[in-house]
Amino acid sequence: GVWWGVLAVALLYRLGRKLRFGPWAAATAAGLLALSPYAIWHAQDARMYSMSLTLTTAAVLLALVALERQSRLSVLAYVLTALLALHTHYYAAYVILALNLFVLLEAVFAPSLRPRVLPWLLWQVFLLALYLPWLLRAGAILTGYSGNGDSPGLVDALQRSLAVFAAGESIPPEQRVWWALAAAALLLLGALRLALGSSEERRALLLLGLCLGVPLLATWLGAQARPIFNERYLVAALPPFYLLIAA
Repeated sequence: GVWWGVLAVALLYRLGRKLRFGPWAAATAAGLLALSPYAIWHAQDARMYSMSLTLTTAAVLLALVALERQSRLSVLAYVLTALLALHTHYYAAYVILALNLFVLLEAVFAPSLRPRVLPWLLWQVFLLALYLPWLLRAGAILTGYSGNGDSPGLVDALQRSLAVFAAGESIPPEQRVWWALAAAALLLLGALRLALGSSEERRALLLLGLCLGVPLLATWLGAQARPIFNERYLVAALPPFYLLIAA
């Protein structure tokens, strides 16, 4: 867990720089992750969550590289890393979904980027083809899992999520609302900073907003039919949280 956690810090810095964050902003995000009680908790746990954090961060970074270079090696690196992330934790699919929404929305607002949509979709078909054998084998487990969490309302789920991202899973319940409000205020300031910046900064905002929002909302929606909401399942949404705050 520790090795994966340390690697995640380095990858987050590289992701920040890839999104055209300055060295200090990227280093701030990496430093916040290195000191994160939530990330440290899972880096000390002999389970897959720290690995999931690292592989999903790498998948986002390599997706940006593949979109930029369009080379076979960069595409293969993205597909294999995304496949490893999916085999590590099922909820990595939400990060892949966020990436697909990012590519499609970019194409809607920037016609010059539309030619890369078809290659991107072909990469996703390739990824799905590689993952499908396991998905078919594990289908009964996915549909039959009864859960070990709960089914909170949306506001409660967002409050709990932001609070643990900001201060970890061991904070007293009565403090959650204050940590969540502080985190939400910083996120809004970061989003506003990027929204008022250059086109590259607005592009970063779109990607980070999707990579944070899609996993949070999808995890909450999935828990409405059965009690499976648990803050540890949100680990893949931690990097965009810190990048937005660092902005």
